[in-house]
Amino acid sequence: MKAKPFSKVIVIAGPSGVGKSTVIRRMMEICPNTFAFCVSHASREPRAGEIDGISYHFITKEKFEELVSHDAFVEHACVHGNFYGTSKMALEKVASEGKISILDIDIQGCQQIKRQSDFINPIFVRMKISLEELKRRLVGRGTETEESMRIRLSNAEKELSPMDDFFHLEVENITVDDTAEAILRCLKEKGILKE
Repeated sequence: MKAKPFSKVIVIAGPSGVGKSTVIRRMMEICPNTFAFCVSHASREPRAGEIDGISYHFITKEKFEELVSHDAFVEHACVHGNFYGTSKMALEKVASEGKISILDIDIQGCQQIKRQSDFINPIFVRMKISLEELKRRLVGRGTETEESMRIRLSNAEKELSPMDDFFHLEVENITVDDTAEAILRCLKEKGILKE
């Protein structure tokens, strides 16, 4: 008998720079003790200030590949030579705490999760932004080279391409409060978040 799919999960997608982290923090402020991030696995060494089990579960590439072979992830990808993934174990941990899991992942990860419907049944949200506004934000950060800006904008174009009937909600991130409230309304309408 198959386990009941995880349904208290929200997947938030959108291009780098759209403001996903800021909106998620605002949602957590509005509804304290309601949401929790799933701690992802990563096959790289921790960076300064990162803590194993909090920032990521840091493991070797070999261990990551072993977990993949045992179907331990709902989504995973290789980024710049390192593997990253959301494990079923991480979802189970958040569920055991009685909280709603938040996943901040790319479109490729969303598509992988959609194929795992026997295990996970999330609400998919895409945060959108115009390429002009995204460029303005990235320039405002002052951290991007011309090449990294080009790559980010190219990736954003792919992340924002039409995907009919994939997302439960698509919201343009004009203001943090409005975007957070739109996502919370969607979760209430879907019965994931109680009034």
